[in-house]
Amino acid sequence: MSNHPNFKDLAWDVSEDTYRADPALSYSKISRFLREGIGRIDNLDDKVTSASLTFGSLVDCLFTAPEEFPERYVVGKEDNVPSGKLKDVVDLLLSSTTYSKVVEVPEEEIHKACIECKYYIDDRYKSSRLKNVHGCAEYFDAVRKTQGKNIITQDQLDKAMACVNALRANTGVSKVLEVPPFDGEIFYQLKFTAKMGRVGLRCMADIITVDHAKKLVRIIDLKTTSKVEDDFPESVIEWNYGIQAQMYYDIIRARMNQHEQFKDYELDDFHFIVVRNNGTPRPLAFKFSQTKDGSTGYSIGDHSVPSWRKVAAELEYYLSSGVRHYKEINAEEVNSIEDIYAKRI
Repeated sequence: MSNHPNFKDLAWDVSEDTYRADPALSYSKISRFLREGIGRIDNLDDKVTSASLTFGSLVDCLFTAPEEFPERYVVGKEDNVPSGKLKDVVDLLLSSTTYSKVVEVPEEEIHKACIECKYYIDDRYKSSRLKNVHGCAEYFDAVRKTQGKNIITQDQLDKAMACVNALRANTGVSKVLEVPPFDGEIFYQLKFTAKMGRVGLRCMADIITVDHAKKLVRIIDLKTTSKVEDDFPESVIEWNYGIQAQMYYDIIRARMNQHEQFKDYELDDFHFIVVRNNGTPRPLAFKFSQTKDGSTGYSIGDHSVPSWRKVAAELEYYLSSGVRHYKEINAEEVNSIEDIYAKRI
């Protein structure tokens, strides 16, 4: 391997905390802007917590970095860990406040977190919100005492391990991850940064494989889903995963083009590995064949998504200018609905 260039040299060597704190645009921020629109532009950095995201991170850790599990997770008692949206609320409060006990959290912050997590959103249930959140005192205290570790249940760990074992045994997944024993490398969670025009960008790839013999690099993303794995194409539409594929490709291709040796390597189409997070996992591997069309966007059936570059440029404009109407809107005039719709990204 010493005769081969080191792909890791192309990466941005920073901690995950530094990466997350960087103001450059990420896929999740661009995709969220496209889904939620300008009305939520000031909330794009709000921390999103959910049971599905927690489970996805757990599977990702166990599959790509199992050595980090003891530092990031602790298994708690089943009856002390809240479930569903109530857990989302408490986790959001844990991440957004510094209070050591849940009863110290101001009531208005609890109500705000409940509404954001869609938990008893009607104000008629204010007393129920407070009662139920305060009832999670043991869980809240336990998380604080573990100094930021994620508390999971044994059931969650068992299901996550079932996903990991299924991934490792799946032939399609093995084909995607396969690299030659002496001419291949595999990297996890490499981070990259780039600037295109005025827009700063960043991305973190779950998995990158490098086949030096074929001069082939592949980016792979691991997704957990509550749906049957066969329905993943619908999730691509729902969550704009095509933007992730095209954006990651463009950023990493640009970095490769700057390297004397890697500029001659091919960067393969973006691949997804998908596994169900409940029931019996039956992992599937998918390839996104429109990966290299980042300048034009992509279409799946009758669903079309504009170029991620266009969306990112629009987002950067609104963030930097402070403008809070779409550019095609004139706040001082009467606007044509048809004209505006035709111009909308």
